[in-house]
Amino acid sequence: MKNISTITIILVVIAAGAGFFGGMKYQQSHSTNLQMTARSDGSNGMRTGQFGQRGGGRGGATVGEVLSRDDKSITIKLMDGSSKIVLLSDKTPINKTTQATMADITVGTRVAVFGAANSDGSVTAQNVQLNPMFGSGRQPNQAPKSADAKEIVIQASNYSFSPATVTLKKGEKTRIVLKNTGGMHDFKVDELNISTAIISDGQEDFVEFTPDKAGTFEFYCSVANHRAMGMKGSLIVQ
Repeated sequence: MKNISTITIILVVIAAGAGFFGGMKYQQSHSTNLQMTARSDGSNGMRTGQFGQRGGGRGGATVGEVLSRDDKSITIKLMDGSSKIVLLSDKTPINKTTQATMADITVGTRVAVFGAANSDGSVTAQNVQLNPMFGSGRQPNQAPKSADAKEIVIQASNYSFSPATVTLKKGEKTRIVLKNTGGMHDFKVDELNISTAIISDGQEDFVEFTPDKAGTFEFYCSVANHRAMGMKGSLIVQ
């Protein structure tokens, strides 16, 4: 009888230990699940949109193809096959190479939307870029630099150029060297038909040209909505 009682006590202790261990594992699992649930609904800074978009705040780009549109919204197909509604207003900046309008958004157009994610999963657009040039594939200039060109170095960062004003002489061969110190940027002047490749942080590219007309021209970064965010400057040809 004594042996049976001893065995019974041992079994009770083992069962109690197993129950305690199981309870600890359940508590850890339950806590983890709560944390995951909290993050998935946008709390604790968890990403809820594409490319770093955060719920309730200004986010990154939601990139996709326009499936449908009306006067107040567009529905875009994301790269993972899902879709997202983007809310627009008459004041939403819509850009392509130059400023565009709602009429330029057509079904099948590729867009990058920058804005705030809403609790229902839609996005309220703060800016729309038509045909964004992420990863255009163009490589930095590998040609030898001309010895007779006047060189001007411009630094690009998020979201500005330095210097923001450049003065050139008409008819003088010029080389613009773009050095990127943060983000992904390029340098473009429509009126002079010049541009660099889109380069990443730490890279540089250059373009050589001879300005053939005088005037003040805007240079800007054509990546996403950088121009609308103020990444532009003045190129003065005297």
